[in-house]
Amino acid sequence: MSFCNSAGPLFILGVVGTDLFNSPEVGYLLLLCNYAGLITTGLIFRRYGKAEGKNNINFRETNLFKKAVYNMKMAQKKDGRNFNYLFSDSIRDGVKLMLMIGGYIITFSVIVKLLNITGFTSFIADIFNILSGGYISKEMAAGIINGIFEMTVGCNSLKELPISLYQKTMLAGFILSWGGLSTHTQVISVLEKTDISYLSYFLAKIVHSILTPIYIFLAYPIIIKSDAIETFNIADNWLFNLWFSLFMIIMVISIVSLIAIVNGLAFKNRS
Repeated sequence: MSFCNSAGPLFILGVVGTDLFNSPEVGYLLLLCNYAGLITTGLIFRRYGKAEGKNNINFRETNLFKKAVYNMKMAQKKDGRNFNYLFSDSIRDGVKLMLMIGGYIITFSVIVKLLNITGFTSFIADIFNILSGGYISKEMAAGIINGIFEMTVGCNSLKELPISLYQKTMLAGFILSWGGLSTHTQVISVLEKTDISYLSYFLAKIVHSILTPIYIFLAYPIIIKSDAIETFNIADNWLFNLWFSLFMIIMVISIVSLIAIVNGLAFKNRS
């Protein structure tokens, strides 16, 4: 779960890369760096949690395909329903899940709109603008805040920002990796009836949302060669882009830490 949940290739290449940024190359860069961040996150979390000896798998001695088929047959036997009933129920559950996901996206899109209308987003954006000494504009901070709540709305907010394509790509990488609180609530709803902890997913998304912009920072001048010179001339030297990246990391950690505290209090009160 720590590295298998992410924005799909169709969304990254089609919606973000081609439609929003009008650059298929940026789409492929986002896809590459996003999955590189996923793989790195998976390696970081490979020993997360406690494993019981009976659940350990020896990949050299166990035929995983046969084990999967056997477990599937045993689960069906235990369930008692035949294949036709299980197949129908799986389709029904899949449709319900798609409707639920659509409902979450619409709900959080409305929440983001309300935050923008009431001036809350602008207020927080002013704070980040002051803390950054003016390097992070209000529009840029507002786009990041929107992305923290809902991924699609956040990526769309970056389209008209008066910043370089380099920086837009880094911000889009962060938003895509974080996934938005909309995605997080979807994951919580799916995990509610399981023994899987949401904390591992939350921590993994923090790591992923930091790694992806770093990979983009390193890979952009190499892959997007036609824009490399223009990119580094935006603030006269490369130091600005490095400072921008560091400030983004600090800002991300601050926001997600606040969210973690709120989530912790909510879970504590519920328990």
